[in-house]
Amino acid sequence: MKTNILKICVSFIVIISMLTACHNDDESSSLYYVGKVTSLNRGDGCQNIIEITKKAEDGELGKGATISFNRELYGSTLKIGDNVYFKIIDYKDFGNVFTTNCVLPQYAALIEFYNK
Repeated sequence: MKTNILKICVSFIVIISMLTACHNDDESSSLYYVGKVTSLNRGDGCQNIIEITKKAEDGELGKGATISFNRELYGSTLKIGDNVYFKIIDYKDFGNVFTTNCVLPQYAALIEFYNK
């Protein structure tokens, strides 16, 4: 009888700890933005641009905002259309730069990628 109660208690603790671990993953992912790569510099002077598709929980920039980023910080190959997860460390208004050849972002940003 005592062994059955002990097995039930241990099973209950394992299930609760697994649910808590999943909850922590959700919390940590809410700290990151999700974005779609919309432009990459291919030696033509255009910017590497991400459009934010999901805002971080306490993030200042909203869905639809576009940011430039340093492609070399990603660590692997990026293609237009890829979804990326990232934190914004710092950003500035990109300014009133005009060009006829390239799409320009709203903000220049320093970001930290998160490999999910």
